[in-house]
Amino acid sequence: MGANEFEDKIPSTIGQLRELTELDLNSNGFNGTIPSSLWRLSELKSLDPSYNPLSRELRDIHFAKLTQLKELRLSSTLLALNVSSSWVPPFQLQSMGMDDLSDNHFNGSIPDSLCSLQMLVLLDLSNNQLSGRIPSYIGKLKTLGVLNLANNSLYGHIPISLGHHNDLQSLHLNRNKFTGMVPFSCRHLKNLQYLDLGNNELEGIIPAWIGEELSLLKM
Repeated sequence: MGANEFEDKIPSTIGQLRELTELDLNSNGFNGTIPSSLWRLSELKSLDPSYNPLSRELRDIHFAKLTQLKELRLSSTLLALNVSSSWVPPFQLQSMGMDDLSDNHFNGSIPDSLCSLQMLVLLDLSNNQLSGRIPSYIGKLKTLGVLNLANNSLYGHIPISLGHHNDLQSLHLNRNKFTGMVPFSCRHLKNLQYLDLGNNELEGIIPAWIGEELSLLKM
């Protein structure tokens, strides 16, 4: 049902589709809140209500029954994610898109709860109001292929642990406040194709290994 001109509220009767595994509502005109019945769809593997003017504060309890979820996209909505710092997601996401949530106060530091998503392939938190440092646990997300943290207010040094991502193909850290030098460990990102570090406060020289060892890089 994505990319249509549906409007008004998402019908609560969708929650009666107990065997539903994929729900794509993106790019419509749905408003109001996501009905509570939808959060009981325990077989759901993909949920995408992005690019709709939906509003609600999402807490830990909303995700409690979505144990099969693999893909979650909340981009460009008015949904406010407010989970506790000790929250452990009941699912193992492979793709998580929460870019452009600036209107719903998605700010503060990158949540510690992400460290439990060991199967994550895509993480997009760009265009928000995130601050603080990139947490060191990011290096433990071994399956990451795309990491986009662009256009936030993140600061500090780029963590050495980023060099542990053997499968990383796309890294976007542009438009933040990172300082220091590009870590030497990033020379190990042999599969990296896209790298954007622009509009930060990085210093030193452009490392020679960027041209010598990252042969797939298209910048």
